[in-house]
Amino acid sequence: MKLFAKIDKYMKCSGSKNKIAIIHSDLLAFGKKSLRYKYNLIDKIFEEAKIETLCLPSFSYYQKINVFNRKDAAFKMGSLPNFAIKNDIGYRINNPIHSYLIIGKDKFGFKKSLINKSFGQNTVFDKFYKSKALWCNLGCDVNKGFTIFHHAEVLASVKYRKWIKISKKVEINKKIKKIKYKYYARKSGVKINFKKGVNFLIKQKVIFKDQINNKDIFYGNSKKIIDELLVKLKKDDFFLVK
Repeated sequence: MKLFAKIDKYMKCSGSKNKIAIIHSDLLAFGKKSLRYKYNLIDKIFEEAKIETLCLPSFSYYQKINVFNRKDAAFKMGSLPNFAIKNDIGYRINNPIHSYLIIGKDKFGFKKSLINKSFGQNTVFDKFYKSKALWCNLGCDVNKGFTIFHHAEVLASVKYRKWIKISKKVEINKKIKKIKYKYYARKSGVKINFKKGVNFLIKQKVIFKDQINNKDIFYGNSKKIIDELLVKLKKDDFFLVK
């Protein structure tokens, strides 16, 4: 089984550019056959996928930590980003909530991404959008594997979210920096329904669905995903809400 061999095809099918791929994955969903990827995970991706830059989520909002450090484990993010962190592979953005690991040719092109907010202009998601990067959900739950939808929510200024400020600490060059983090929080009682958004984008031929070992794979061009979803959200502000 080659989990990543189809990614080159996904790039072409979705019209993604610059050979940049964002992969949200749950290799456990593929069972025992995925164990062959226990070692040299990152090398396998570049070998099979024929990409130039790989972006892996290394979020920390699931875990309560006093100071964010790029060497911290990516809690609940799966084996791929934690393999990269453990082996000091790539550049990890110093964002204490939505950090990404950037590996390969354009890793330092993401270095200027803001660390005091997750979505909107000059964030890592803005870079994904402008790069027309491939977004690939490899076996993840839909509500967890399409974080990019939040970028569309920010651009649409949806009414069920609001900006709040959170005090955060980040360790940079062995010095602790205090920052006021701008977080686009859901209002009380609001529950998201990203599956509805994914199904809509499949019908619009913006997101495509595939299967590997009977497990669903979703992929699409980051710019096209945001553009199409933004039009929908401006017509129906609560489109992504249950």
